[in-house]
Amino acid sequence: MYNFLLFLILLLIHIISPTMLCVSPHIKQNEEYLGEFIRGQDKIRIWGRLLVVDNGESKPIVGATVELYANFSDGSWLFLGENMTDINGVFIFVVDVDSRFPVGEVIFTVYYSGDPLRGYEPIRAYYRAIIKAPPPSNAYHISGSLIIGLLLVMMILGALVSLRRISKHISHGIAPKTWLEVLDEMITKVSRKEFGFIMLTGKLIDALYKYIGKIPRASMTLQEKLLMIRDNLSDEAYNILKNMVSLYEIQLYGGPYARSILMNTLDYDTWKHLLTKLKEEFTSK
Repeated sequence: MYNFLLFLILLLIHIISPTMLCVSPHIKQNEEYLGEFIRGQDKIRIWGRLLVVDNGESKPIVGATVELYANFSDGSWLFLGENMTDINGVFIFVVDVDSRFPVGEVIFTVYYSGDPLRGYEPIRAYYRAIIKAPPPSNAYHISGSLIIGLLLVMMILGALVSLRRISKHISHGIAPKTWLEVLDEMITKVSRKEFGFIMLTGKLIDALYKYIGKIPRASMTLQEKLLMIRDNLSDEAYNILKNMVSLYEIQLYGGPYARSILMNTLDYDTWKHLLTKLKEEFTSK
């Protein structure tokens, strides 16, 4: 065994405030309380870096699989997924608090199984949260007919905006951008170290839908859209796009602290490499 000290650095973003935790495999960890979350409404976003410290120097653990589990108060448990660290040791989880989560206490476990051949021991981090049921419908002071009316107005306005955009394209002879054009624009921006490249993620996925020949539902999130075309992508392409969507959501919903951390730790050279690989895979088909 090598004399390595392994750290798991997690940044947890939720609706109240961000939490940062450093975990050593040799220290027993208590549960970190995250707060209360509403089933069917809230999301928990977890991203961080898996590092090994050797002689005072931090080095990323590349290509490691990190798993996320949920253990419930009734004794049942749920595997929420896994993520592979990139060349900077970064991993990202986005958890929907959906119908799989019973009301009550839940313990989240982030687990890295270690690597005996490299002298890395297994490591875990634990978090406790309270899942609450959504408020009853009578808690809202808006009648059902008014909600339907508002939805109809929103649909009409959305249709008008779409028609205006289409007519603008026709009048100027401009066709919507293809996935290749969007991807080239992203590569150009990331080459200039412009953080705005990540905000083109939605356009890229919409362009891929048109290229593949599928039509997404209007109410679908980017994560749901990506899952719908999962079978049309390789594992590597899907993992790159999934991380892009997670970064996009952190940028939109993570708050100023999370955005500041993200902007200061983003490796533009890495993302240029990943986007170029994505382009090469799509153009080779």
